[in-house]
Amino acid sequence: MTMKFTLLLGAAITAFCLVGQQAQAQLVIVNDTFDDGDLGTNATGTGDGLNTFVAGGGSAIDESGGSANMTLPTNGGRRANFTTKDGASVNSTVVSTFEINEVNLPINVANTGTGNTDRLYFGVRANSSAADVGNPQEGFWIQIESDSLVTGTGNGDFSNGISSLFYQNSAGARNQLASFTFDSMDFTLDAVSVTNPNPLSFVFELTADTYDVTIGGDTISNITGSLSGNFTHGMTTGFASWAGQTENPGLDITVGEVVIETDIGILGDFNGINGVDVADFQILADNLAGELDGSVGYPQGDIDFDGDVDLDDFGQFKDLFPAVVAAATGVPEPSTAILLLFGAFGLACRRR
Repeated sequence: MTMKFTLLLGAAITAFCLVGQQAQAQLVIVNDTFDDGDLGTNATGTGDGLNTFVAGGGSAIDESGGSANMTLPTNGGRRANFTTKDGASVNSTVVSTFEINEVNLPINVANTGTGNTDRLYFGVRANSSAADVGNPQEGFWIQIESDSLVTGTGNGDFSNGISSLFYQNSAGARNQLASFTFDSMDFTLDAVSVTNPNPLSFVFELTADTYDVTIGGDTISNITGSLSGNFTHGMTTGFASWAGQTENPGLDITVGEVVIETDIGILGDFNGINGVDVADFQILADNLAGELDGSVGYPQGDIDFDGDVDLDDFGQFKDLFPAVVAAATGVPEPSTAILLLFGAFGLACRRR
């Protein structure tokens, strides 16, 4: 018994030393630069492309020139929404990052509507279904150059120049987290004076109870609330999404890149506690035996990221962390030489 306990202790120390050498890792779920000519596919990147919604005569969406494009002429009845088909978990302490990059908002001179439609927003929604633009659906959103979706119905105008970060829950209630103004970009009721000097970017970093939003391409000021903080939301998975329905001025939208990543920390550390240890192996083993309910992903032991937990995951975990598997499953009684080898390795680890 003493010999076996000493061996297991040596194995645990070995596993700790090996874990200490592991680098932090990120899983890339989506990397789409819109260069295969089809919004619904992503032949040259990571992920499966976009779901789309478009309505209103003359509206057009396409993938060309290295961008996902919305062309919304005539008036504010023209509208469109893009949402990624793939998403990332946002219901744990693990950080998932959603980037919508290289955003341009050119004036569409054919949009001569005189109404006050200012639904222009970018964010992370709770499902992958592209939907009509009037209701942003559950998620975190930035409305550009207007806060009418929080203060009204979205039928405002761009005259106040106040942008808004808000969360909409599953019941449709909207909670404003921050408001701000762009320092260079300016939308007014006169279309010819719209300025969008640089491509914009919107980056959302989310966990189950925190958010952190970064805006690139322009500086912002007059901030109330906060672009980062603690906030418990109801989403399980997040999908990058953006939508437009504008007039006076009428704007088109082009997006050059969308990226979704999840910080998985140390590969194999499924519970995110104390590095890779017996508890992580037990998570994999339990799910392999069908003892866990709900969705199956990396936190449940899917170490090869193929959507299930099977013998392939067990084999990869065993190859990467044999000492952890040995400690979890038990091993035959060792010879004295092997025992001394484990003990010496454990001592060497302590001295590093």
